[in-house]
Amino acid sequence: MKRVLQELLELAPTTKILYSSDAHNLPELYYLAAKWGRNLLGEVLEETVKDGDLREEESLTIAINILHGNAKRIYPYSENSKQQ
Repeated sequence: MKRVLQELLELAPTTKILYSSDAHNLPELYYLAAKWGRNLLGEVLEETVKDGDLREEESLTIAINILHGNAKRIYPYSENSKQQ
């Protein structure tokens, strides 16, 4: 999985990558998938910084975008837009 993520970050613009998991049915799976996904992304980005391919600030921006920012930009949501 780590190699797949490394290749994805090399090939795709990071503004086009969204985090997702196959977790379903059990709340515990959502938690574990999110935890493992964040950890793996952190490891890959940390290696990229150590290799000198990214600055730390860039890696933080990429992580925020993949885990939250890109989805928020593509699927805008506000409390006012809730259907009641």
